[in-house]
Amino acid sequence: MKNEINLLRDIDFANKTEAKLKEKINLINNINAKVQDEVAEIETEDRKAKLDEAIENLKTEVSIKENELEAKKRELEVKQKDEEQKKFVQKTQGEINEIDKNIKSLKNQIESKEKEKNKQVSQSSSSSLSEIVGDKNSKQNNSGKPQLVQMPDLQQLPTIGKLFQVNSQQFLAIQNWEEYELGKKEAERLKANLCAIKN
Repeated sequence: MKNEINLLRDIDFANKTEAKLKEKINLINNINAKVQDEVAEIETEDRKAKLDEAIENLKTEVSIKENELEAKKRELEVKQKDEEQKKFVQKTQGEINEIDKNIKSLKNQIESKEKEKNKQVSQSSSSSLSEIVGDKNSKQNNSGKPQLVQMPDLQQLPTIGKLFQVNSQQFLAIQNWEEYELGKKEAERLKANLCAIKN
């Protein structure tokens, strides 16, 4: 792609024919579409990487909380044997309930992140499939994006006679009868009135 861009920099667009201009404009649009696709792919991969990191952090936190929960349960089993520690038992039970609630919340977050990650993967795969089976002749370069450059609609000069404009009307002036037939065709093409130049 870098080589294509470098080649475009050296082109003298002012001296190119209409066909060559169309060809170069299509090339510019194709390069633009490729850049847009690569940017979208990079953004998707970046989001997936961030989701993976968030999921791993939550899993680590779940592991820590589960270890803490087991420790509290063992501590409770020891304290339950002593009737004098009933208040401690109640306090510890409350802590266990709170830790268990935190674990459930963290697991719900993991599930939500997993769903978001799967959605990103699904969207990325769907986009890639569309590129493979999409319409290659689409005016939007099968990426759904508008073209960066459009071919200007330039009016060609007449091949015979002289073209004038008076107010909002155009006139094609010819000099003799030999120019009449060709002048008539040119006037129709240019949407101009055919007239003659006085000698």
